[in-house]
Amino acid sequence: IEYTFTMEDPEVFSQPWTVSAPMTTDHASRGVTSGQLWEYACHEGNYAMINTLSGARALEAVASR
Repeated sequence: IEYTFTMEDPEVFSQPWTVSAPMTTDHASRGVTSGQLWEYACHEGNYAMINTLSGARALEAVASR
């Protein structure tokens, strides 16, 4: 995950400026590996695939009886 923001305040700054930084973790004491954070949404499909295949195998088992 990369955090990006832009400051746009013409009363304070002469022009807008942007900061972009990767979000990282260093929580080894909690059992979390140090390094870059990854978006959790990418795991949703992993669970859907398991459930889809499990349902298909159940239907195949019923059809073979």
